[in-house]
Amino acid sequence: MARLIRKTAKVSGSGGGKINVRGREWTKEDLRELKNHSREKTPAKTIAKLTKRTVGALRQKAFILGLPLGRSSREWTKEDLRELKRYARQKPPATTIAKSMKRTVAAVKRKAITLRLSLGRPVRKWTKEDLRELKSHS
Repeated sequence: MARLIRKTAKVSGSGGGKINVRGREWTKEDLRELKNHSREKTPAKTIAKLTKRTVGALRQKAFILGLPLGRSSREWTKEDLRELKRYARQKPPATTIAKSMKRTVAAVKRKAITLRLSLGRPVRKWTKEDLRELKSHS
């Protein structure tokens, strides 16, 4: 079984601390800053620039700490909601709506549920023959 060995290198400049090959160690101040940004819902890209860390590193640390990180979804404007309601009346599939609105299918479905809208093709009505067949199986 292979062991994971953490290699470290001296940092040139002030402090002379060590850097983990995978990145800088997280200090208490770094963690405090990450928690504050999480509370303020600062986007991950912005936090990355401010802290000089990668978005991946931030997301990984936030996940480990159980923190939500930034706002990953686009806000729904009043015009977006009107458009979604208009589509709901026409009953196209959620995939069509998502492509048109440049959103994910999951986002469209989630918002439709929140607004109590029905998406997709209308359900086919039961025919007399369907009902007879259903009764014969019971």
